[in-house]
Amino acid sequence: METEKIVIGIPAKNEEKTIGKVIKDAKKYSDWVYVFDDGSSDKTKWIAIRSGANVVSNPINLGKGATVRFAIRYLIDNKILGINDAVCFIDADGQCDVSYIPLFFDGIRKGCDMVVAKRWLGKYPAHKRFGNWVLNKFSSLLSGLNIKDSESGYRAFSYMMALDILRYSSSKSYGIEFECNVICGRKKHRLAYIPILESTYISGKGTKIWDGIKNILSGIICLTKIILERK
Repeated sequence: METEKIVIGIPAKNEEKTIGKVIKDAKKYSDWVYVFDDGSSDKTKWIAIRSGANVVSNPINLGKGATVRFAIRYLIDNKILGINDAVCFIDADGQCDVSYIPLFFDGIRKGCDMVVAKRWLGKYPAHKRFGNWVLNKFSSLLSGLNIKDSESGYRAFSYMMALDILRYSSSKSYGIEFECNVICGRKKHRLAYIPILESTYISGKGTKIWDGIKNILSGIICLTKIILERK
């Protein structure tokens, strides 16, 4: 695939402490950096604007999944993301190193439809590592793929994969990552992983038990949509 450009999408809610640095680093790798502010009540929006990002704001909090789908639709409708382009989403909390973005670009250019950061979880608490392992197993089962990091929000999509996310994803929250795994596997898209060694655990963030259950349910609903379409 002759990828013309990679667009960087940064979903953000109340990340005033980290958003400026994430944008500064992201701008080293792309001229198309877009922050999708999900109803922040702090200075996230204004810091993002001052840092040179293109900023689109939700007037109210919609949730991670709804914001990612809105971002994809916005980028396509405004002809920012074209059929030969790719979009890379990275969280605004600074958890992962933005310098890996060129590797995501290379993965899409070589024919992959979804490239995901496989985070090193060595600094994460044991219960977080176990939870991630459980979700990997369920995600692998529902997607038919060998899922190595089900919940990673650091991932890039081809244009065709992005269209399928709009078609089959419905989670308003963090279940969208789980759904993307299912969509990638069941729609026969190509998947690749990039090992990320600098992932930092942020206390109080991440998937909790109830969130994990909801993510699995989102994956089941997504798979059901795909199966019913085939009949």
